[in-house]
Amino acid sequence: MMATADGNHVEATHEPAAPRRSRVRQVVGRLCVVALVVGLLVTAVAWLLPLRANADVGIYDAFATAAFFTRVFLIPMACGWLVLGLLAFVCRRRWVGVMSLLLAMAWAAPEMRAAWPSGDAGGGPTFLIASFNLNKDLRDATWAVELMRRTDADVVVVQEVTPHTAEQMRAGLASVYPHAEIHPDPGYDGMAVFSRTPLRLIAAPQDYESRNLDVAVTLLGREVRLVNVHLAPPQRAETRRSNRVQVSRLLREHADHAAPTIFVGDFNFTTFSPQGAQLRGTGFREAHLATGGGRQATWPTRNVKPPIPSVRIDTAYTRGGIEPVSGRVEQAFGSDHLPVVMKFRLSR
Repeated sequence: MMATADGNHVEATHEPAAPRRSRVRQVVGRLCVVALVVGLLVTAVAWLLPLRANADVGIYDAFATAAFFTRVFLIPMACGWLVLGLLAFVCRRRWVGVMSLLLAMAWAAPEMRAAWPSGDAGGGPTFLIASFNLNKDLRDATWAVELMRRTDADVVVVQEVTPHTAEQMRAGLASVYPHAEIHPDPGYDGMAVFSRTPLRLIAAPQDYESRNLDVAVTLLGREVRLVNVHLAPPQRAETRRSNRVQVSRLLREHADHAAPTIFVGDFNFTTFSPQGAQLRGTGFREAHLATGGGRQATWPTRNVKPPIPSVRIDTAYTRGGIEPVSGRVEQAFGSDHLPVVMKFRLSR
């Protein structure tokens, strides 16, 4: 009860809780609709935007950034759609909930495909290739050298080789890998290839924009073109553009020869990113996708600020009768990348 100015008493009124909850549900439901529309636009951009290597800074670059990162982080995108769907059902926006759950399954589907093992139905001799990104800040490569020896790989490719780690690897691997091309650099551009069988240099790394190491190595009695790659990272707009240019250059440089070819190393993009799709669209097979066995994330191996979900950016793409058989991720050795070991077969 409360008194008015004329002395009369009136009943105090309070807003019922149920209508208040209903209004909150309506507001959140409308936000769910907005989120669905925005998400559909992002999905369309991510999967339909054509990959342009030399795009100028502008609206295309903004769209390309959205396409790249959403297709790199497929599982977080799927989780976001799942949360939106559940929230929409709570707010009684059932059609939004159903569409969101369907989109969650669609975004997760590529990763589910990669996790499905294909099995090895073939036969005949195989060879192993291991890839290590040492991290230029690695102080002591002793443990990495020991792990390289234990992989029993026929060829080991290494990125971010500094003069210090180059000397450690040269001394520690000479008895197992008598053939080597080592091109150290104090920054991120150092590269090396160690092989049990003869190899010859085709093109040495030049600079940041062209730091691949191209060799021909004899494997199972045949000469295989092997390119140790370390493409530009995607943290900045200019390096994302550089990455697209580098992929286009790789494809252009290797378009005219039919020799068995392996691109292996740190690509700084994932299988289902636009760059990965471009490689697969030109006849290359991604080793882990071809053989299944899970996500096999390789980076990052330690806490980064801000923390991000781990992804697989260290892998191999093959063409010209090189058939991926299996792949595995090795244990950490002090770098922010995990090494990968992949088995291949020459099919013809």
